[in-house]
Amino acid sequence: KKVGSKTIVNASVSKNDHEATAENETNHEVDQNRESDHRPLSTKIDACNKDLTQTKLMISRLVAKPKCSDKLLSKPPFRFIHDLIMAIGHEAHFDLGRIFSEDEMESSNVKEKQAKLQFLEKLIKFLESELSMSINVKPIKIVSGQEPELTCYMLQIFTVLVTHKPSPRPSASADQEEGSSSKV
Repeated sequence: KKVGSKTIVNASVSKNDHEATAENETNHEVDQNRESDHRPLSTKIDACNKDLTQTKLMISRLVAKPKCSDKLLSKPPFRFIHDLIMAIGHEAHFDLGRIFSEDEMESSNVKEKQAKLQFLEKLIKFLESELSMSINVKPIKIVSGQEPELTCYMLQIFTVLVTHKPSPRPSASADQEEGSSSKV
């Protein structure tokens, strides 16, 4: 069957095929948006909030696993948070070694309460230092599953920070070429 400039071979496509196609198109659009989103970092950070749905959408655009479900985000266990941070950093090609030791990047090494608190303290300190702002998140509350909305906020900020691509600046040679052509 010919539709416009496209040929459709089999019109009987299952619902799962439609969903997979829609998801692939969405993922492609997200990749394009991420690459072309040259808004200033401060604008992106200002858009972060405590909303579970926004957190889920933001992270799901970047990582497939661990899957962000409402249940997990509404009272996120530490292992889930750790795995998200590692996956987000990996997908963003961000050097997590800037924040954590090799041992801390292995979830099996971060099981005791003190190790979990130290992991979160390092993350929060890094975010606050990079952004020159306080994010008002308490590691003890995160570890105990309290204040999930602040955990969502922290995850959004981390995601924005590690995926931010600054606006491309014109190179000096491009400026010189423009200057030399205007003298002609």
